[in-house]
Amino acid sequence: VLLEDATAQYKPLPFVAENVQADVTAHLDLNNKPESTAELSLEADTKKSHVRLSGSGKELLGDAAIDAKAEVDANLPDFAYFLPKDLKLTGKTKGQVSVKARLSELTKMQLRQGKIDGDFNLKKLDVRMSDLQAQLPEGKLKVRLPNRKPTAPAYKWLDANLQISNVDVRMGDMRVKLTQPTLRAETNDLVHNKQMDVNTSLSAAMLTAKSDSMNVSGKQPKLAAKMLYDTRSTGLPTIDATLNMT
Repeated sequence: VLLEDATAQYKPLPFVAENVQADVTAHLDLNNKPESTAELSLEADTKKSHVRLSGSGKELLGDAAIDAKAEVDANLPDFAYFLPKDLKLTGKTKGQVSVKARLSELTKMQLRQGKIDGDFNLKKLDVRMSDLQAQLPEGKLKVRLPNRKPTAPAYKWLDANLQISNVDVRMGDMRVKLTQPTLRAETNDLVHNKQMDVNTSLSAAMLTAKSDSMNVSGKQPKLAAKMLYDTRSTGLPTIDATLNMT
């Protein structure tokens, strides 16, 4: 099957694929559903993002097993569906994503046997949650779902590793600047839990922190922090942190 300039939507997900160019080869066996397979190559636009996809599917007439790779040129706000409602992102990213999972795992975002791996280049990233704001001019991000090496059972859902040139963080009257930071963040299930639980470790070449009552600077900072945030609340997150530097 060949498609050109088509439009498509899978209702459980809030995305409409436009300008679809697709080449699909499928074998459907109604008498033996597990033998139904397909090969796919596809390009499509959704909102302000572009995706090029290639992959295969098995057991198409049941809970399909998907093995796919995608090249993504994404506008991050387009994918707010996968984030807590109080977490706002702006920025651009280009990268690659590989997916091996059952269709039911993807629609529910509960990866028990499946996995999603992503490697991205980021530009002009702005993150906001309640009174917290972080700005990152450019960086590289690796994402693994689920987290294959969690530091604790609570953080099995996501593992993200970020390398950036510099970052500017504001929370209340405090402003923190980091030069050449490397950050690892692990989380609990951000889709189905009302409480966000994030474990982070960070190192950098230089740190400066200023507030109405504080002025701190130092080299080679190392930070370990845990953040808890009730997404039903309008208050600030609870953060426990330990900082060492020279």
